[in-house]
Amino acid sequence: MADDNNQGGGRGFAGMDRDKQREIASKGGKASGGSRNE
Repeated sequence: MADDNNQGGGRGFAGMDRDKQREIASKGGKASGGSRNE
């Protein structure tokens, strides 16, 4: 567990690619069902 900055971990946010993180962060949360944010 030395490369905390590298991809390929599978710990949710830190596990996915940075692009995916930005997409989710833009939606406002971890894959929210899209019920609150409109």
